[in-house]
Amino acid sequence: MSQTETSLIDQAMSATGLSDFGEHHEFRTGLRVLIAAAEEEAMRTWLEHPAQHMSSVKFTLADFGLIADQVKTGFGDYSTRFGHLF
Repeated sequence: MSQTETSLIDQAMSATGLSDFGEHHEFRTGLRVLIAAAEEEAMRTWLEHPAQHMSSVKFTLADFGLIADQVKTGFGDYSTRFGHLF
């Protein structure tokens, strides 16, 4: 968890008015679980729909000195296995 997230959790805990360490710890642990679950769901959604996150910058193979036939030869196995994701 990042320092920013920890700071936000501390601020949220202070706002709850919880009085003892046990209550703070329980609240903080629960909040961390919720944040972790939300982050995991966001990653899962992104991985399931990567085409929604394509770059707005468009390049051609020629921009990198590549030829389509060479790319097909070099990345054929990869394209066969993962091409459905793009």
